[in-house]
Amino acid sequence: EDGQTVPWGGELHSIGLLTRSGWTRDLLKPGDEITVTGNPSRAGTKYMVVLELVLNGKSYFRDLPAQ
Repeated sequence: EDGQTVPWGGELHSIGLLTRSGWTRDLLKPGDEITVTGNPSRAGTKYMVVLELVLNGKSYFRDLPAQ
């Protein structure tokens, strides 16, 4: 609310699903701006299960089957 950065943690999919969505170990680089959408923790902590990650206009994970 006050413009401060708030760090969040997140849980991604399995390596197999990440690979099928186009994810590689070199995909994200320091300084990249990303948008992450996910389901927040029910415990009220700053942690989420990532549903979608958008980098340079490309969406990752959005259409993956549920695990």
